[in-house]
Amino acid sequence: MKYKTILLDIDNTLLDFTASQDIAFGKLLNDVGIPYSDALKEKYLAINHQLWHDHEAGQIPKETIMEQRFARSFEDYEVSMSGYEMDDKFRQHVENHPILMPNAKELLAKITDKYTLAIVTNGISRTQHKRLHNVGIHDIFDAIVISSDVGATKPSPVFFDYTFKQLPQADKTTTLIIGDSLSADIQGGNLAGITTVWYNPKQIENTSNIIPDYEIADLMELLSIVE
Repeated sequence: MKYKTILLDIDNTLLDFTASQDIAFGKLLNDVGIPYSDALKEKYLAINHQLWHDHEAGQIPKETIMEQRFARSFEDYEVSMSGYEMDDKFRQHVENHPILMPNAKELLAKITDKYTLAIVTNGISRTQHKRLHNVGIHDIFDAIVISSDVGATKPSPVFFDYTFKQLPQADKTTTLIIGDSLSADIQGGNLAGITTVWYNPKQIENTSNIIPDYEIADLMELLSIVE
């Protein structure tokens, strides 16, 4: 067996965060009494993306994301909730509406008993654990590593050093990571010295200087790499 340990990202790799986010955003608007508009959603997405980018670069703590992303997005409206309260409501909706990516459950069924499996994700611990529980896959993993617990995010070597401490039997030469983010998953895996698999279902062109070892468009393609 070429590989023995597989590190898996959650958002838009195992779980469709984009779909859950759309549902949660609509429900949050109802909670605060703001009418939906595409422009408002795009404003939120841009602010959220920039805040997470800054967090992954080590420039801001996760608390800044939680405090600012909705407060700034809804700054033109009068709302009774604080930024933190809106963030908590939003995350509750995300937790309650997890959606598996295509073939995620089928892939896990094939690899669960053959490999050491670990979740490696940037996110909030409570939310990520609940989402995994709610789709019935939480307990199949040998370790669940979440940036808010680590105090560092992918692609930081600190995050991956912590991950391997949770997997004392793992050898970097027989470990790979699969994820959809070039900047977090692939860059992090490259820095950690492990094999990287870019999950790219939309076939987006890679215009960065971050090069994965493999690229797949369907999760089941991972089997031909690891077996």
